[in-house]
Amino acid sequence: MADLLKGAQLFRNDPKGTPKAANSEELRGKVVGLFFAAKWNPTCVDFLPMLNWFYDTANKQKKEFEVVFVSRDHSENEMKQFLKEHQGPWLYTPYGCKTVNSLFSRYTLKQIPQLMIVQKGGTPVVDDAIDTLNTPKIVPTDVVAKWRNLTTE
Repeated sequence: MADLLKGAQLFRNDPKGTPKAANSEELRGKVVGLFFAAKWNPTCVDFLPMLNWFYDTANKQKKEFEVVFVSRDHSENEMKQFLKEHQGPWLYTPYGCKTVNSLFSRYTLKQIPQLMIVQKGGTPVVDDAIDTLNTPKIVPTDVVAKWRNLTTE
């Protein structure tokens, strides 16, 4: 995954403060989910408590799972509001940047929200993990381990 976003401008969201500059090295060795979503879509907003819980629980003992938010919002202001009000302390790409456009060109999105689990080179191992996260009684660390076992890169 670090290869896919190498050189890309990334930030780490801080819902209670100012986002901090980040880089693709923070993804090295982690299972990565590209989270395509938008504030204007109520399904995206409704899914975020589950994603926040999954992210926090999966990373409680050891940080092995990372989310990279890729905005489908209509404006930068809308994206920033969405990050501040609803999203966890994960990474995101700046609104409308070259990286975002290349991700939209590379992947065919069926809908949003979509959580695509990808290998380091960007090959998807799970096209959409939303249903997995909505499964009752899931154990996030087990799910992340399963995703890690699917990777070949």
